[in-house]
Amino acid sequence: MQKSWTWSGMALLLACGLAQASPQGGEDIAKRLEAAPHTHPRLFLDPSRAEAVKRKIAADPMLTRALAHVRACADATLRAPPVARQKVGRRLLGVSRTCLKRVVCLAFAHRMTGEARYLERAQREMLAAAAFDDWNPSHFLDVAEMTAALAIGYDWLHPGLDPAARAAIRGAIVNKGLKPSLAGGWWVTTTNNWNQVCHGGLCLGALAVLEDERALAAQIVARAVKNVPRAMREYEPHGAYPEGPGYWKYGTTYNVLLIDALQSVLGTAFGLALKLIVTVEPEFLGIVARSLAISLSAVVIAALIALPLGAVLAVYRFPGRPAAIVLVNALMGLPPVFVGLMVYLMLSRAGPLGFMGMLFTPGAMILAQSVLVAPIVIALAHRIL
Repeated sequence: MQKSWTWSGMALLLACGLAQASPQGGEDIAKRLEAAPHTHPRLFLDPSRAEAVKRKIAADPMLTRALAHVRACADATLRAPPVARQKVGRRLLGVSRTCLKRVVCLAFAHRMTGEARYLERAQREMLAAAAFDDWNPSHFLDVAEMTAALAIGYDWLHPGLDPAARAAIRGAIVNKGLKPSLAGGWWVTTTNNWNQVCHGGLCLGALAVLEDERALAAQIVARAVKNVPRAMREYEPHGAYPEGPGYWKYGTTYNVLLIDALQSVLGTAFGLALKLIVTVEPEFLGIVARSLAISLSAVVIAALIALPLGAVLAVYRFPGRPAAIVLVNALMGLPPVFVGLMVYLMLSRAGPLGFMGMLFTPGAMILAQSVLVAPIVIALAHRIL
């Protein structure tokens, strides 16, 4: 797996969004595809979002530097020959990734600057890949990443591509990317990064050509929506990944790109976004329940003590009352860290309450929260009464 890619970082910066849950049936997917826009660009960065990104870049020095980095990548590609079909061992993956990085940098640079040289060079790159005999389906990651490369370039640059080039690139996406995937493979139902990368890359291709290949696109999208959750369950319960952080980034990048591609084109990610960020585990529910119990207990205890004190401040006039009101208002700003430290010192073995054995217990947390809540309740009671 390659190190951090310019294209993935920029795509995530621009495209990540949370989708709303939706039914996952094939009929619903077909209806969504039927209603999807037939105009380009539509993947991640439609014209309105592109204009919004331009404005953000112009107003943010950090994003301006990010664009300069992307343009440097694109400028370097202008001087390089297009990719060639050269396998390393049984893999074409390095070539697919080079093509992907180049196309995304060139396409993004063109869309942000309007310079034709980036469009022309991206077209040459995609035509070179489209002319390969195949994209090495024996190692299907190679196919998935090359499909993603041509899908993004085809969609983002569609209005400016030559008609013949447009047809050739679309044909390669269909015949060297999408159709070979129909033969299936272990990656379809596996639970590792291959699932997310292959389904993610293929869905980008399907959504890029959906107006010409609606039935095929429906098949590809439905398969992804059904099977990607198998890999997503590997994040449970704490977001960790059994393959380690490197493959976590690889698989998750394509998972997020899949979600936003579906959202940007179909208006829904069929609940995949919620599955990515929310897993209701018994352990999680136990943590939530304990946190609520501690907080509610602290509020009740503080109220039992503080409400009468607030009533006294509101109803009775006594020497020192103004000073007491000032003190209560000041205590409302007690730093939680300070309260925690004081409670720790009191409950530690050497502290005056150490004999109670409450340190590092829910009782200690209730005590600390009660101290924080009490001044607030006293002040509110004083003002209301």
